[in-house]
Amino acid sequence: MFYSYSDLPDDLIKAKVTHYCYDYFFHYLLIQSDKIRLALCQYMSEDYTIKETYIENSESYKPYYYGKKLIMDIVVKDDQDRYYNFEMQNYDILADDELRFSRYIDRLFDRQEKKGIGYDEMKDVYQLILYTGKPIKKFNHYQHIITRGDFNYKVVLENQKAHTTLLQLRKMKEDLNMEIGLNKINQLVYLFMNNKPHENSEMCEEVEEAVQIHNKYMRNDEIIKGYELERERMVIKTKTNIARKEGREEGLKEGQDKGKKKNVIIMFYNWLSLYMVFRIIHGLIIAVMNSYQKHFNWLSKDIHMNS
Repeated sequence: MFYSYSDLPDDLIKAKVTHYCYDYFFHYLLIQSDKIRLALCQYMSEDYTIKETYIENSESYKPYYYGKKLIMDIVVKDDQDRYYNFEMQNYDILADDELRFSRYIDRLFDRQEKKGIGYDEMKDVYQLILYTGKPIKKFNHYQHIITRGDFNYKVVLENQKAHTTLLQLRKMKEDLNMEIGLNKINQLVYLFMNNKPHENSEMCEEVEEAVQIHNKYMRNDEIIKGYELERERMVIKTKTNIARKEGREEGLKEGQDKGKKKNVIIMFYNWLSLYMVFRIIHGLIIAVMNSYQKHFNWLSKDIHMNS
């Protein structure tokens, strides 16, 4: 049983769960801070008339592995009844993540449909993915707006109702001038990525509040929950890796067994082919010998008669 951060035994996990970009802290931060939720919603919708935001469901869309929650995202609604999904993605984005992102935003429409809202009346939905992993291939910038369209002809649908923004935090310093002040959203992103406020910016209220909430997080039970979550993730990851290794070894053995059987079959066919060739050659030799024998007998008979 752990009672404080100093009680936690694993330094690697301890360092990870204290980082501002740790997804459990990000989840906790958005629940605690009306100010930061509001800033993110205004940024995504570009509607600065929004005054209030609400936690719609902070327990939604968490995949389970043997009953363990693995993903921390949060659904927010603004005072215009528009839905937002926010997620901090710290692992490299793979094919299943791309599908998951797509399903998340579709479910924001499902929420409206379940309330009896028709397609023609549905509000826009927004998704923000803060991504600290390896930049996606061919996605070479800090900010990418994901739209739907026909990219063979370089056209997009005019009535975009689903809005996804991907911020690749590793690309931030490449695309933005770090020598000048940043706006409040980029200050927050810088804090998440670098674990400290941006030195050349006048600290905005949102960053100040994030720092205060982080200090609170470090002193209460939430840091213990984050630690236990990450430890479970590492156990699950280890089990998964072992299972994959055993699967590869079993597949390799199966492949080797199949290879041996295939080699036996090939050897049999090679032997059979050689045998058939031998039989054919043997038959030809016998035929030639019989022909010579007949010719020799005829020649001997003819010589005998002439003599």
